[in-house]
Amino acid sequence: MVLGRRMIGFVLFGWVCGAAGMIRAELPQPLIQQRFPLKGRLEIMLTPAVSVLDKYTRHAVTSLGVGYYFHEFLGLEVDSGYAFYSGNRALLDDLLATAGENLRGIERLPLRDLKRLTWFAQMGVNLVPLYGKVNLAAQLAVLFHLYLVAGAGVAQFHYTELRWTDTVSRQVEVDLGVSPTFYYGGGIRLYLSPHLSLRAELRNLAYHDTYTAQKITVVVQDGTDPAPKDKFIDDLVNITFARLGLCYAF
Repeated sequence: MVLGRRMIGFVLFGWVCGAAGMIRAELPQPLIQQRFPLKGRLEIMLTPAVSVLDKYTRHAVTSLGVGYYFHEFLGLEVDSGYAFYSGNRALLDDLLATAGENLRGIERLPLRDLKRLTWFAQMGVNLVPLYGKVNLAAQLAVLFHLYLVAGAGVAQFHYTELRWTDTVSRQVEVDLGVSPTFYYGGGIRLYLSPHLSLRAELRNLAYHDTYTAQKITVVVQDGTDPAPKDKFIDDLVNITFARLGLCYAF
């Protein structure tokens, strides 16, 4: 019985090896090798970015990064950036202006995605599954890579709270400290020369946040102000960036 199982195992192993060899022989060979291979190259990146798809906030950031490619299709990147602008969108300002005294006593708004980025530092992988070229003219061909990115890091966020004096409120910035984050995204790299390239990318930065906001649920009829009630919010803060990076590979 044991000998029979071994024989069957040897036969199956030989069949799998033979089939793998036949499949490998039948796979189409690449027409051209990559003109600008990534393997073993060190790269520096300067990347300005603006936030998109945000409901209440908006950002403009710039970052500096470095990457190294262990393989043609796999690299490691370290990136750090600063938000030189972060503010409220018109929707949030209009909401605060319209609500007016109805928000009296509320310091922390019961809304999601109100956190704004100050700075970030992150590390992740760059996966390059596809490459090719586009012929724009007889003598003009643009080489490109399609890639995916994912990783984790830390970031500092801040938040706007309301402070009341009688019926007048003012906005106060509150530092929320440093939090762990993760990111994912993808884009396209266009080669300008053997060393210079452009990366156009969409990247989502996210972190898990829990905080206690406030809301008014009962309207008092005797003319006194209703007391705000605490509302616990468990939020996944997402900031999606459109990034355009200038890269130089050694």
